[in-house]
Amino acid sequence: MPEQLLLTIAQAADLLAVCEFTVRRLIWRGDLRSVRIGRALRVRRDDLHTWIAENTERNGELSMTKQRQSHPEVAITQ
Repeated sequence: MPEQLLLTIAQAADLLAVCEFTVRRLIWRGDLRSVRIGRALRVRRDDLHTWIAENTERNGELSMTKQRQSHPEVAITQ
C-alpha cells in the first residue's frame, strides 16, 4: 500500500511524538504548511519531512537552511 499523501493533525502529532496542539501551533505560526479540506486541516507528508529536515539540530546548531531563514542578513560560512 502506498504511503498516505495527507496526514490528519493526530497522525502528524503521532509521527512527531508531540500533542495535537503543538502541530496546530506550528501551523498557526506558519512554521508547518497545511491543506484545508472543508473544515479539516491536513498536513502533507512531504511538508512534515521538510519541516523536520529544516529543524534538525547538528551539534547544537540548527540546519543551515533554518539558519538562513532565521537570519537572512547574516552570511553563514562553513
